[in-house]
Amino acid sequence: MGAEFAHFPRLTKVNIERPRTARWIREFAAAQARGKGVLFLTGHMSAWELAPFAQALFGYPLHFLARALDNARVDALVTRYRCLSGNSPIEKNQSARAVLKVLAAGGTVGVLAITTPR
Repeated sequence: MGAEFAHFPRLTKVNIERPRTARWIREFAAAQARGKGVLFLTGHMSAWELAPFAQALFGYPLHFLARALDNARVDALVTRYRCLSGNSPIEKNQSARAVLKVLAAGGTVGVLAITTPR
C-alpha cells in the first residue's frame, strides 16, 4: 500500500486505468440518481486506498471515515494525499452526524469495514 500511495500525487485520469464498466458502477449511478446519498461499505482488502482515489478522479468523489494517525506530520501527509482527487475525510470517532449530513445532501460516504479475528 505504501508504494501505491506514494504515486497518488502523479495519478490523473490520463495515466490511471479507467475502471471497467461493471455492475457496481451501474448500481452506484442508479443509487446516486435517487438523490438520497450512497453508502459504500467495503472490506479492508485489495487496493482499498486506490479505489476511492480513482473513483473521485472520474467524477465521483466521496467522504471517507478515517482515524487520525498518531504522528501528526504523517497524518497530515496521508490526509493530503487521500484528498488530492477530491475526496474528503470524516473523523471516524465523531462521524454519525457528519455521515448523515453528507447522505442527506445526496453525497457519497465510504466506510472501510475491519473485522477482528476470533
